[in-house]
Amino acid sequence: MEIRKSYLDGSISFITPHRKSRPHAVNNKKKCPFCRGNEYLTPPTIIQYSKKGKWEIRVVENLFPIVSPKAGKPTNSRFYASLRAYGFHEVVIDHYKHEKRFWQFSPKHIENWIKILLERYADLKSKRKIKYVFIFKNFGNKSARSIEHEHTQIVALPIIPTRVKDKIMSLKKYYIKNDECFLCSLSREKRFLIKENKHFSLVYNPVPIIENQMLIIPKRHFSEFDEIRKNEMSSLAKSLKHGTKLTARYSYNLAFFPFMKKEKYLHFHIEILPRKQVYGSIELVLQNYVISSLI
Repeated sequence: MEIRKSYLDGSISFITPHRKSRPHAVNNKKKCPFCRGNEYLTPPTIIQYSKKGKWEIRVVENLFPIVSPKAGKPTNSRFYASLRAYGFHEVVIDHYKHEKRFWQFSPKHIENWIKILLERYADLKSKRKIKYVFIFKNFGNKSARSIEHEHTQIVALPIIPTRVKDKIMSLKKYYIKNDECFLCSLSREKRFLIKENKHFSLVYNPVPIIENQMLIIPKRHFSEFDEIRKNEMSSLAKSLKHGTKLTARYSYNLAFFPFMKKEKYLHFHIEILPRKQVYGSIELVLQNYVISSLI
């Protein structure tokens, strides 16, 4: 297990041969490691939310991590730069019911899920050598998920991911040119608005990387995920529920983008990416995106 950086194009790869043995598409409740009653199939609980003595949301270590505090020394090569894959990789079991989908969760349950994420985020970002904490969900067969039961992953990394660096640079340039935060401005733009509530706007990305890409943007400017206020959590829960419901027919990826420093141009947001299209050479090789249907 190691992190490699290419001398050819600067791309980052997580080298994880052990992940070949991870289970795929487990839809049998008796064998599902995330179902209540099958706790013996997972590592011990890190934290959980319980109701009437039974867990409803549970966090465990990922059995097939891309980073680990136990990662060994990286290899040496003149063909790539290498880094020890130090970090933490956890799984949040979103709901004890196997068949329950995220958009079917009650707003209160989603709010409790947010609180669990916040607790883990705050703990992991405080760890030594951690430079970025990435929270994401994969849903559906086209999303790269391995287990059907709804779950979220949290990865604490020793690097700042390439796309996060690109966002920081782009948002800074916009701020210098326009003297305002891009995402503050976008959250108020009615042309792209899907639905808003008191504290959050759900909008279409005007320059999507995949068809119907959505953004959840706080109306109040803040950079870090754990800067969210208690009175804003129910609004975020409603935006998440509505956004994922719109993708119910498709696979999707959901990603949190916190910025681990406070700047006037860095604005926390969440991306929802419906997996409606298959990437070709232009998208995968050039990392430019061909969008046929624009809303």
